[in-house]
Amino acid sequence: AAPVQGDGNELGYRVDGSLGIGDVIPNAAGQLTLYYQQLEAGYSAPGQIAATDTQQYGGSLDVPLTEALTLTAKADSLVEDMGLESSAQEADVSYEIFDGWSLATGIRNDERKDDSPAQAVTQEEGGRTDAVVQTTFDPGSRWRSYAFGQATLRRTEDRDPNRRGGVGGSYRFSDRLLGDAEVSYGDGGPGVRAGTEFQESAETRRYVNYSLDDERAVDGQHARQGRLTSGFRSRISD
Repeated sequence: AAPVQGDGNELGYRVDGSLGIGDVIPNAAGQLTLYYQQLEAGYSAPGQIAATDTQQYGGSLDVPLTEALTLTAKADSLVEDMGLESSAQEADVSYEIFDGWSLATGIRNDERKDDSPAQAVTQEEGGRTDAVVQTTFDPGSRWRSYAFGQATLRRTEDRDPNRRGGVGGSYRFSDRLLGDAEVSYGDGGPGVRAGTEFQESAETRRYVNYSLDDERAVDGQHARQGRLTSGFRSRISD
């Protein structure tokens, strides 16, 4: 749909909730989070632009099955009025092997449908299922590293495959400064991600992240897309 020019009074609403599994089931561990967000057509804010009325909702579940085995699941849905409808479900299992080595595997399924009156030429519709395997080494010191591989198991209609492989890691320069980076290559071209996190005080943490991806532009050709995000998180009180 064509972007809506609002009058500057459009509103966005969001609610988040978190529940400890142990609060419901005695002696159980884990955490459940849920969210719901609604944006009015024309709403615009950093990282949020709504051409039409938009609803987003979903949640995640993190459950340690044993001391070494952890299950994580999440689901998200997005519905744009006379626009894109998408949903995604993901499940991951992480296993601590030995001496700082861990192995994780996951599967993700997503579906896309576009009800826009005039669809973009490059719009992809249909479903796709991807699987990923990642191995991580964390010696418990200043650094950690990982390598991953991803494959597409199923795709329908005009969805492109999403095969990718890469390496990454993080390094703690001091007790207050942490840096991380990742490089990868796949069907969408090369990808780069780098970031820093600075613990300014016991309550405030600042971050800067940059990512460079090879994505499809409006004309259908792959184009370099760079994104820079910066912000902070602060605890107001206990």
